[in-house]
Amino acid sequence: MEGTIRKQFFAVLSGRKGKRIMDASTILVLGAVILGLGSLGLLVVRLTNHRLDGLGWLGGAFATGGLGALLLITDAHTPILGVLAADLCVILSFLLLHLAVLELATDRVSVPPVGLALLVIMAAVDIVCMSGSGHGAGRLRVATISFLVTIQCIQIVWLLYGEARNKIRGPAIFCFAILSLFALFNLVRGFGAAIGLLTRWHLTDTFQIAAFALYIAVALGLAFGFFWLTTTKFSEQLEDAAGTDPLTRLYNRRTFLRACEKELLLSVRNNRAFSVLMLDLDHFKTVNDRFGHPVGDAALLAVVECMQRSVRGIDVLARWGGEEFAALLPNSSPEAAFIVAERMRANIAGIELPLPDRYPGEPIFVRLTASIGIASYHPSDSIHSMLSRADRGLYLAKDLGRNRVLSANN
Repeated sequence: MEGTIRKQFFAVLSGRKGKRIMDASTILVLGAVILGLGSLGLLVVRLTNHRLDGLGWLGGAFATGGLGALLLITDAHTPILGVLAADLCVILSFLLLHLAVLELATDRVSVPPVGLALLVIMAAVDIVCMSGSGHGAGRLRVATISFLVTIQCIQIVWLLYGEARNKIRGPAIFCFAILSLFALFNLVRGFGAAIGLLTRWHLTDTFQIAAFALYIAVALGLAFGFFWLTTTKFSEQLEDAAGTDPLTRLYNRRTFLRACEKELLLSVRNNRAFSVLMLDLDHFKTVNDRFGHPVGDAALLAVVECMQRSVRGIDVLARWGGEEFAALLPNSSPEAAFIVAERMRANIAGIELPLPDRYPGEPIFVRLTASIGIASYHPSDSIHSMLSRADRGLYLAKDLGRNRVLSANN
């Protein structure tokens, strides 16, 4: 058996020898160069910024894809192993792409067992095909690799579907669309090869050149889309960090006021009520002075947990400052707001925070209470006037003995 892996590969795929092989080889070389440079760039970016999740795996996917392209046109002393390695590189590149999206979506990486199974299937089919010859073996290889790539794409698309939300919806949908169309192309290609429908025109040099060019275009599109996805998610994380309190992970005052302004516009437009609460922990300075700030921080976290249990999913909680908190209750009447505030007060009063052993002679638990003021929307209100009324109700509750809820809607 003379010749090289290149001749074997294109002879099986095209059924023709020589005339257009150099054109297909040129496309493969170009693809390998593009994927190699893309891989290098992505790895450099990942190494210089560890917050950009997934770029390292994407760089690895590009590197293995480029290696697979080179293996298809490089002379080899062991043609069977060369073809096997080329096909495995293609499947491995999509497995690495899966890991890239997995790291971006979940902040963790675990090798998908389905991806490993696909590698084993591809290797087995290649060995079977190399023991045969002619168009039948070629169609089996084309069908198998097309179906396996389709399966990998569907897994990645499923992950991207979960990311197509919030501020990263645009780049996630972009990548989703590219991979969905590519999966559809491979599915049609696989069925066509399996039933022999594409025997005459699919296995021509012209179609192969178009297929290789499509692979390159998809790789470039994914590089752009994934980089867009990664940087957008990073920007979202920075915005969240700037808009939340580092201890309690609640919104800070600036973000809370922005949410209140949005709710005010909705209330004016739709003529619906909403309410705000101002909450302050009673005698909290004593907790910090007596037991130290670590105990005080633990107490604040316990309070936040109670507040979160007391509100709905649409309600907005914020740390106003120190031991003072605020809550925005959309579409809540004064009566409904009072029920929420009273539930919040009762939950906080039920806190029993265990003290560390280093406080002999002290109580076993730290107990807390809170005073809460309520203000509900009036047609002439601004957010500033509502918060001022809620604050007035809060201090009136303290003057009347603390651990109580007072509405200040007059």
